[in-house]
Amino acid sequence: MSLEPLAAALFAAGLSALLAGLVAVSGPIDTVKARSSHNRPTPTGAGLAVLAGTAGGTALLAPGDPVVAVLLGAAAALGLFGAADDLLDLGALVKLLAQVATALLIASAATRVTTLPLAPGVIAELPTLLGVLGSALFLLVLINAVNFMDGSDGLASGWAVVAGAGLAAAAWQAEQGAAAAAALAAAAAGSGFLPWNLGRRVFQGDVGAFFSAAFLGGLGLLLAERGAVTPYFVVFAALPLIVDVLLTLVVRARRGGGRLFEAHKEHLYQVWLQVTGQPHLALAWRVWALSALTTAVGLLLELHAPEWAFAGLMLATLVLSAGWVRLRARLSTARPRTAATVAPTDGRLAGAAGTGRPQNR
Repeated sequence: MSLEPLAAALFAAGLSALLAGLVAVSGPIDTVKARSSHNRPTPTGAGLAVLAGTAGGTALLAPGDPVVAVLLGAAAALGLFGAADDLLDLGALVKLLAQVATALLIASAATRVTTLPLAPGVIAELPTLLGVLGSALFLLVLINAVNFMDGSDGLASGWAVVAGAGLAAAAWQAEQGAAAAAALAAAAAGSGFLPWNLGRRVFQGDVGAFFSAAFLGGLGLLLAERGAVTPYFVVFAALPLIVDVLLTLVVRARRGGGRLFEAHKEHLYQVWLQVTGQPHLALAWRVWALSALTTAVGLLLELHAPEWAFAGLMLATLVLSAGWVRLRARLSTARPRTAATVAPTDGRLAGAAGTGRPQNR
């Protein structure tokens, strides 16, 4: 077995760790504001380290694939926009427009899904325009899901490691070497950054959340378009995040009053932290494990029964949704810990991912 993939992955992880450390020492500071959740100024924008590590590892592992290059360029552009937002607070509408533009660019110029296997012998062929719009909508949902969930130390950044590893495994078994290498580079770069994030030394910022979600989501679409996996595999990988985000929106919509997307602390992971008072790592590893489980289920279906992937995804969604409802009901009747016990220091529970600033959600 060649040692080149291992060497390139180590390079991606090392570069990411080094740059994250530099940001922790001298990066832009996310100050404590009136509506912030963190209690001390903390460097932000270290998602640039993940971006650089992924780009470097991909260049070493997967040179020559033009579609992977387009995906990397589009995701990096959105990440750099996120870095500007980390510094300037560009506003929710501007961020949404940038996300929509990137999602449409990827779906129109790089990769899209136009074939949906629904059951054995049942395949839906979508018109190209519908495939572009549907693929862009999925990317938009994923980008915002990762961004919203990046409010607890290590949660979203660790998810990116799990998802990257799962995509790499799926691509490798389908002999999609370039996509596998790019996903491995993303997972390795995330691994280099993760200790800094778990140590509460630095935030990845919008730059990291935007870039990782766009790149990994794009790789999932690319694998589906090339027939390596069904379009549902990447959804399996992100399912725990997507379920929390969408069900939280449903709860807020049913409650009414106020703007649906205004800043809040009603995601299940936020409520769990507030009520239990447990450290962020205790939450993060649970989400990682659940993401690893759904990814593994998706991979098993891809390997042994891809014609049942859609039905499996629907069943997994129902199971996670039922668990979400049950846990939320239990937490709603529990007595919250004191504010001093649960006060987070990562600065994002009431704000946009990685910025510590309240944003419209």
